[in-house]
Amino acid sequence: MRFLFSIILTAFFLLLFKGSDALMTAKKKRSKQQELEQEHVDDYDGDEIEPMEFENQADLKMHLKNLNKKVNQQNSNSRDGKYIVFPDEKPISETEMAELRRQELRNRIKVQETLDEFGRLSPEHAKALHMYGASLHKQRRFDDLLVVAQEIVKIHEEIDGPEHYNTGRALDNLGSAAFRVRDEILCEKTMKRALYIFIKRFGAKSKEVSF
Repeated sequence: MRFLFSIILTAFFLLLFKGSDALMTAKKKRSKQQELEQEHVDDYDGDEIEPMEFENQADLKMHLKNLNKKVNQQNSNSRDGKYIVFPDEKPISETEMAELRRQELRNRIKVQETLDEFGRLSPEHAKALHMYGASLHKQRRFDDLLVVAQEIVKIHEEIDGPEHYNTGRALDNLGSAAFRVRDEILCEKTMKRALYIFIKRFGAKSKEVSF
């Protein structure tokens, strides 16, 4: 009886040790990933944005370097009046920008993943592009946002139809981006299309239209 109890106790401690070891390994992996991510953010000092494909860590790091000059140019453009910036939009601090860069990277990788897995004309890819566009908006990179917003409209026109609610939302976002870069013609054109879709669906006096 004591021998059996000893075997059970030994097996219990072995399982406990393996579980603890696995937990420590997972924590080390997460810590290493965070270190790599922070290292990439600290090295952010490049020139132009490269395509979204990342074959290895070197490509990913190069992409992050390529964003720094673009971000600096965006801040300069805001001060020079190239973009419309609202009075309540405060300057972005270095700490905030570092986090926004990490968000942008994660969202951009997700865009590539959904493109590979589901294809360009898919709701999953459109959603990933929307999240990517949101991270660009937070960084006030409105030229890049405009390109992404145009692609989202094209996708929804193909998969949902030109007068679908999702297309209307995408057009509304595109109009907002066009407004930011002072493209009055594109802004008016897309906002009118969005308004038509919303009126058709909700009615002229609905809160969706009045908002």
